[in-house]
Amino acid sequence: LNKAEWHIKDVGTIALDLQLANTPPSLTPTAIFALPMTEVIEARLVFGNESFMRRVLELVAQKEEVSVEEVTRKTIEKLDQEIASESDEYIKADLVAVRAFVKNPKNITVFFAPESPMTIQSLQMTDQAELSRLLKVSANN
Repeated sequence: LNKAEWHIKDVGTIALDLQLANTPPSLTPTAIFALPMTEVIEARLVFGNESFMRRVLELVAQKEEVSVEEVTRKTIEKLDQEIASESDEYIKADLVAVRAFVKNPKNITVFFAPESPMTIQSLQMTDQAELSRLLKVSANN
């Protein structure tokens, strides 16, 4: 497992845990993605919010000339509509996690676990619409 963590002032903490295969042991985590035959077995990305979401909501509110509460309410309503119309239970669960994060933006975890390891090259060549399904992406708070 390769781990990295970054703390970005006034944004939050990003922690990344990767389980990879076919990677020479001397590579740094950032160089790994340059290797097309490196395989992703699983990955976990955790974002711990400090003030980033509040500032994003403030920017949107300012642009739309409404309150932050109104932007949050509209965003949650839009997510509720998407949740209600989504037939894929995995995507629906991810939308529920995003909704919870918008409502209470403390942290969110995104987990990738393909059924079998996928090379970086195959991930780069995969249609974006299929990527979430192939990687078995899940999110939770």
